[in-house]
Amino acid sequence: IIESYLSVFQIYFEKEPVVRQALVEKIKALRSDYAARHQFWQEHLQDSAMRDALLRDSYEPAMRFYQRVEDQYIPLLGRGDEAAANAMLNGELKQLYLEHRRHIDQVVALATAANEVNEKDAAVQIQQSGGFLAGLSLVLLIAVSATGIMIARDVRKIMRAMNNAMHNLHDGQLNMQIIGNYSGEGALLQKAVNEGVGALKNTIASCKETLAGVAGDASQVAASSISFSDNFATQAASLQQTAAAVEQITATIE
Repeated sequence: IIESYLSVFQIYFEKEPVVRQALVEKIKALRSDYAARHQFWQEHLQDSAMRDALLRDSYEPAMRFYQRVEDQYIPLLGRGDEAAANAMLNGELKQLYLEHRRHIDQVVALATAANEVNEKDAAVQIQQSGGFLAGLSLVLLIAVSATGIMIARDVRKIMRAMNNAMHNLHDGQLNMQIIGNYSGEGALLQKAVNEGVGALKNTIASCKETLAGVAGDASQVAASSISFSDNFATQAASLQQTAAAVEQITATIE
């Protein structure tokens, strides 16, 4: 209630009625705020020692302070009895404020001690958490490394299989397939290569069938040409015989 205590002094030295009345209203507002905070701490403060010091020991002199100010001190100044007001200000009101402040200092000491304990507990928890995080990081590192090694092995395995497949394909082995169990990208690559080789095999087979058909047609054309040549030779021989006969007839007629 230090602000209220200072406002009490301001009221004593303030001679302007309007300003003095404003200070009186300020003290009433400060008392209302103090009561609200007291209610808040009643509902939320758990520590028993701090509850006793704050909610009982410091609260009682504070409420007596506000009561004396409103019931006695301010009316004395209103009547112009500054001597009595000054005696009360430096007597009872001062003692009530000091009693209240003493208990508040006790609350501060208890809160400081509690914070130190909490800080030590937090430091222990942080240290334990640090060890846990370090262990977790090590486990994650091992897991990632193991996964990387497995992926690298799969990559090398699929690359060797592809290399062998390409050599076999170069040698004309169209029945080759990449055999094995692969995961992820390796499985996709295996499927693509096998399907590509299958498609190439089908294309070559289709080309062979087409060429065979063309060769058959060529054979037929060749046979037809030979037959035509034979017929032409026969017809030429007949023409020659006919021409000779015509010559003989012509000679006879002459």
